[in-house]
Amino acid sequence: MNNLKILREERKLSMRGMEIKTGIKYNTYSRYESGERDLNTEVLKKLAAFFEVSTDYLLDYNGFCLYLTYEANNVVYRIEDKDYKQLQEYIYFNKEEKRCIDLNKYIGINKDSNIGDLLKEINTRNKLDKLFDKGHISNKLFESIIADSERVIITVELLDYMKALLKGA
Repeated sequence: MNNLKILREERKLSMRGMEIKTGIKYNTYSRYESGERDLNTEVLKKLAAFFEVSTDYLLDYNGFCLYLTYEANNVVYRIEDKDYKQLQEYIYFNKEEKRCIDLNKYIGINKDSNIGDLLKEINTRNKLDKLFDKGHISNKLFESIIADSERVIITVELLDYMKALLKGA
């Protein structure tokens, strides 16, 4: 359960701090983190909600697993682990301890602009088609990216595309 340790350390919490925040006893949480004990369904759901990740991420499966909030319009985005690592310097925790991303800083624009509106505009087949080589992803995945307008999947490619759009404007 290496991801548990990564997530705990990301929030700068000790194991005792986890006990206070989640109600999971220190010794029990320690065993989850070390892999000595398996997570039951109830604890799995609780920790996924606390850390804002999918249950798959806690079970060390790959995929779209982390959730971020863009505070300018309070939209939740999904992000793959590989992209999260590349964008980590733009990620912070707000007052409610929600994982947030400073999209404006990454894109290089001022706080008055609303990146969320731009994301909604480019979340169409014609514009996303340019971002992804359909030969490298399945049609099912491509369709899910397009269909999920409430939870846009943030990728480095998408953000770089947005940068290019704004420079060209």
